[in-house]
Amino acid sequence: MMRKIGSIIIACIILLCSITHVNAAVTTPAEITAISVNTVLLYEAVSGCVLYEKNARNQTYPASTTKILTAIIVIDLCEGKCLLGDLSEYFKDKDWFDPDFSSRTFSMDDVVTVTDPETRGSTMHIRHGEALTVRDLMYGMMLISGNDCARALAIYFSPAKESKVTYFAELMNAYARELGAKSSNFVVPHGLHVDEHMTTAYDMALITEYALKNPTFRQIVATETYTVPPTNKNSDSVLLENTNRLIHTKLDDDPNYVYKYPYAIGVKTGDTDQAGKCLVAAAEKDGMQLICVLFGDQESISLGPKRYEAALKLFNYGFDNFKLVNATELGIEQTINCNIEGADVGTVQLKVDLTTAKMCLHNEEIAEIKAHAKDLTVKTFFNTDDGKLHAPLKSGDVVGYAEYSYGNEMVLSAELTAAADLNATDGKAITGVTKETTEEAEETGNEWIFWLMLAALLLVIVLVIIGLTKQPVHKKSSQLGRKKKSLRRR
Repeated sequence: MMRKIGSIIIACIILLCSITHVNAAVTTPAEITAISVNTVLLYEAVSGCVLYEKNARNQTYPASTTKILTAIIVIDLCEGKCLLGDLSEYFKDKDWFDPDFSSRTFSMDDVVTVTDPETRGSTMHIRHGEALTVRDLMYGMMLISGNDCARALAIYFSPAKESKVTYFAELMNAYARELGAKSSNFVVPHGLHVDEHMTTAYDMALITEYALKNPTFRQIVATETYTVPPTNKNSDSVLLENTNRLIHTKLDDDPNYVYKYPYAIGVKTGDTDQAGKCLVAAAEKDGMQLICVLFGDQESISLGPKRYEAALKLFNYGFDNFKLVNATELGIEQTINCNIEGADVGTVQLKVDLTTAKMCLHNEEIAEIKAHAKDLTVKTFFNTDDGKLHAPLKSGDVVGYAEYSYGNEMVLSAELTAAADLNATDGKAITGVTKETTEEAEETGNEWIFWLMLAALLLVIVLVIIGLTKQPVHKKSSQLGRKKKSLRRR
């Protein structure tokens, strides 16, 4: 009997081990390409590398993932470190901008009295005249996707003379441009459908990458539950549960659909009829920060939560198959010669800052890329309106960035800095010197020309005198001539 029980126990252990092995199996590329969600992106934020994408550069509707941008703008304003700098200067040409906005100070403890609350879609059921703190509204917006919370925040933080969500959208679009999200057009703070309100998966990854650098944002989007205390309009506290199933499993969730992920750190779900089920998720492991963007999941409505299944596959694929590598390990040349406009030289040398640059490489490609680092192709991008490099430059200034690709995959992005001063003079430029030193060099050059001409003239006079005298000192005179020629060569 004991032997039979022992055999059963051993069999169970073997079965459990086999199940664990199946769950831990490496996700294959075929499984990734089979993901049916319309728009897919797997982005590694530390390196800036795209590990997988499908339709990621095409404009689409983001639904409530829009609130990621709304949230980080609000947090930045509360912390007094707006990405746009001095807003009075940034919006100086806009007649709608309120100059007093730049002098306002905000905090997460500010009390907002909500008027005309949003009632469409997911809400926290805020009442007209209800007073809540910015913090409570932030948790209501990010955990349960409260559209009323988003609208209230947009009005309170509107930079215009007339507080409207339309003008908060000006901030949203300005932030997006600063972050390189250039294919986006934000119209509303919550993501309720508007035809013109669009972004791309790649743009949303860039926005999320920036947001996740903020500890307050990270804390909010990683929170499972939050309790809003009683207000002037509600005597009861309100429990908020995070709708992101990678972060939180609700008590009433179907046990067959549990997707809580130990490495997940956020960030936001979204859902409209036009956008479908959307998800921007992030996870950290082994020094990597993966951001997964899934837009246009129409199947989840009838076939279960495909977006979470897809997110888990993408995370497993990224963590199991890729590794961060220090760029300095590859022996990449740390200078690049680039064309420059407005200078008397055609090219100028720029430095590639690889001190902190990392690449996210496939495990099977690391050795191969290290062996063929010289075969990497590079594209340069400059911080100018026309995309070209212009004089003048100052040594150490960041002028743009370089992208290195192996095959068709971008594997490294690094800042470009000027290697030397390039000071413009009269529409031209001289490398490594100032105007004063240039003039000194010209004067010194003129002096040498004068003395060389004088020496030549003296030599001619001596030769003429020797020819006229016709004395038998020809050999000696020749020697003197050679000395003069030697002097001239010096």
